[in-house]
Amino acid sequence: MYEIKARAEFQDDEPVTAYITLKRKFIDINIEVPYRKTNQSITSGQKSNGIKSNCCSKKRCKCVKETANAALFIPVKFEIKNVTVEFEDGGIKNIFADLLPVVNEYTQVYGTNTIRFRNNKPISITGKFDPDRFSLMRIYSGNTRELINTLYKKATQNIPDSSFVESDFINSKSHNAYFMLSNILDYKVVSETDNEDYSPTNCKVELSEPNSIVELKKEKRSRILTARAYTDFRGLSDNEPNGLVQIEVSKKINILTGKVEPLSEIVNENGIYGGMFAFIEPRLSLNKIEENNRYLYLDSFDLDKNKSLVDSTNHFTLNPLKVLQYQQWSFGMDLNLFKLNLQNRKLNFQLNGNFAYGSTPVADSLKIIQGTITQLQSQNISRVNTTSYGFGIMCEIKPDSRYGLSFGYDRRWIDISNKRFEYNDMFANAYNTVWFNVFFKINTDSKMFWRFRRNWLLENNKYNFYQIQLGYELDIFKASN
Repeated sequence: MYEIKARAEFQDDEPVTAYITLKRKFIDINIEVPYRKTNQSITSGQKSNGIKSNCCSKKRCKCVKETANAALFIPVKFEIKNVTVEFEDGGIKNIFADLLPVVNEYTQVYGTNTIRFRNNKPISITGKFDPDRFSLMRIYSGNTRELINTLYKKATQNIPDSSFVESDFINSKSHNAYFMLSNILDYKVVSETDNEDYSPTNCKVELSEPNSIVELKKEKRSRILTARAYTDFRGLSDNEPNGLVQIEVSKKINILTGKVEPLSEIVNENGIYGGMFAFIEPRLSLNKIEENNRYLYLDSFDLDKNKSLVDSTNHFTLNPLKVLQYQQWSFGMDLNLFKLNLQNRKLNFQLNGNFAYGSTPVADSLKIIQGTITQLQSQNISRVNTTSYGFGIMCEIKPDSRYGLSFGYDRRWIDISNKRFEYNDMFANAYNTVWFNVFFKINTDSKMFWRFRRNWLLENNKYNFYQIQLGYELDIFKASN
């Protein structure tokens, strides 16, 4: 594809931002063991929903055992075998802690098979006060059924007049054990001038007794900006203005990385959480690099004759979609308004706002001479500056770290800043876009993209254009040898 090289040399390419520490080898966790609490009473000629027993010698007496659900908390010592921490987009996305119960009854049956504990939602670590909230973050066990089964004997010794029923545990999802994150992990940020984000680059680390402290670094300075070059298949034709090569440079900046779980337990069990104002993403687009069809050409049909003849200056009426199609460059920003993650479905939904400033080169060969429209041999070159704003909704599907896809819909309004240009009365200044994007990861640092976009005017669908693009991620700071 294309490669942009620079002579910049970077020092301290990956500055250290924090240290994460496994604080201990063992931890005590209270395990909730469900049981039935029984009370025996004698009734006379009454019906009961409890368990009946022939313990009364009188003919009209019945001995009834009334039962009620209860729970016993038994402290269990665990050995911390391994903790995996995955960092993504300014937060701890996943924590997997593999713990081995130090219980003879358990190890005799299950050996060294560990019990996995995990977080239900991502944990923010961008701010310097975020680690203080580790004491409020619960890390839950995925399944403690086997452990509870081995604790029945110990529990019966403490409460002899009880009936422990295994089906109660199977049918209930309220007996998951947990511990507070601060009990096992410590996150110490490293101070740095002009830095308020203490999260590391997206990575995964392993913590255990031999490797209890891990140094966390920022992303490489050469990877701070994400640059992509696109080849437009339609732009290969000389008659199409979309652009043979387009370059986009962007940077996603984390804002509020804390997530909120819905109150419903059913929703939580399906791995659903959401957040607002998660990021902003500035973006610079160079949309037309090739020489063909560089300008939006205007003729006498686009000329507003009434205004032009008054001041002998060319005034044109434009189609907003043509202004967008021939746009040479733009600089804008996307702001995340809301993001909803469905972990078990491998997807998320986003509502984003956007704003951009752009410029479109236009050319004409007209001049007003003594009240007459004259055709010139030369060209008048000028620019139409625009501001656009709107919103977009998207769905992102992540089945695998090596590939993924996303699709969405955008609604934008585009305004002209130049006095000599305005939109034709038959066109609204709003347009719609539907898009579909697929990426494939070639290696750790590079991706390929395929993108389809269709744009059309809000009130007139017959005015539209589409793009079919193949793109590649660039290293714009790669030094020449």
